[in-house]
Amino acid sequence: MDSLLSRVLLGVGVTMVLMLHHVTTGDAQPSSQAPVSTDTDRRAARKLVDEGIAAQSASHYDKAIELYQKAFALVPHPILLFNIAQAYRLASRSDQAMPFYERYLTLEPNGAQSTAARTILAGLYFNHALAQRNFGQEVEARESLERALQHGEASLDSGQLQEAQKQLREIERQLGRIRVTCQTKGAEVTLDGKALFTGPGSYQVWVKAEEHKFVVKKAGYLPDTRKVVAASGEIQTIELRLVALSERTDGTDTTETNRRWAKWKPWAVAAAGGALAMASGWLHMLAVRNFNDYDREFLLLDCTANPDPVFPGCPKDSIPSRLNVRLVLARREQKIALGGYIVGGSLIATGIILSYLNRPHMEQGFQDSSFRKVAVIPVLSTDSISVALSGNY
Repeated sequence: MDSLLSRVLLGVGVTMVLMLHHVTTGDAQPSSQAPVSTDTDRRAARKLVDEGIAAQSASHYDKAIELYQKAFALVPHPILLFNIAQAYRLASRSDQAMPFYERYLTLEPNGAQSTAARTILAGLYFNHALAQRNFGQEVEARESLERALQHGEASLDSGQLQEAQKQLREIERQLGRIRVTCQTKGAEVTLDGKALFTGPGSYQVWVKAEEHKFVVKKAGYLPDTRKVVAASGEIQTIELRLVALSERTDGTDTTETNRRWAKWKPWAVAAAGGALAMASGWLHMLAVRNFNDYDREFLLLDCTANPDPVFPGCPKDSIPSRLNVRLVLARREQKIALGGYIVGGSLIATGIILSYLNRPHMEQGFQDSSFRKVAVIPVLSTDSISVALSGNY
């Protein structure tokens, strides 16, 4: 009964506010931030509020929210935001209620329902923080506890206040803090893929004690990426900076400092592969010529010109040793040329891949020597030669 009475009284309070608003707005100066409501708007808003009260009293909270929102569109009085928040809370949807309580306090920090809004918000944020911590969301729980305390320590009973302060201290000891600065106007800064702020400016963020990735981007600039390992209870400061692409191509600055390796190295690998492939082509031509010479001279042998009808073919001892040597040489040249093609092609592909990986960038993360190590490993077997590319990027 008390709950129902409080909801009805709240609705009556809203109606009275609208009536007073009708009396006073005629003498008030028009606001540049909100349209001036007409008498027709106010009458329609009062009707919507009455219907919202009836729906809320009947526990039809979605309908009440809809009616209050329509009334607010006609007469944007802050108390209607409080009404919307109340309906959401009574519907057990505190996540949706809290932003409306916050909006109400922003517009009317000393309003008739401001104390009630702060008390309700403090309790909601406190309970929200406990649930978030149970789910391992320490960063979110810290923010909720901070908001609960910001809305006034008097809003929480002594037990809740002590528990909130204790929980906040424990969580902050587990988390790390990173202060990020970027002075480039319009630069977009993200943390672990989520938008953080737009420069210029600074931002301090609480994070879990683990590795985090900051990226700043802007069209026409090289991106700056930082990988930071946050430590529990510590504050770190990083400055993200962008360099215009024009500054990296005008010859006044060296891009080598922003590449994994010197610019010539990947192309040297590709060039070595090309040289090896060309040498293999020359060796292949020698092999073809030796095969052709062997075939031509073999056809001139007596055993091939006048074959034995019973035992066709040439006996081994009838083939001159010089022809056997030429055949062995041709086969060896052919095999080496084939291996050269494989290795040369692999080196060319490797050089192209390394050149792509060697694009200019501004990453200044871990400088561990193993972080950017690439190895080209020849792989030999009884019937093939190849190259394996391995590394840690």
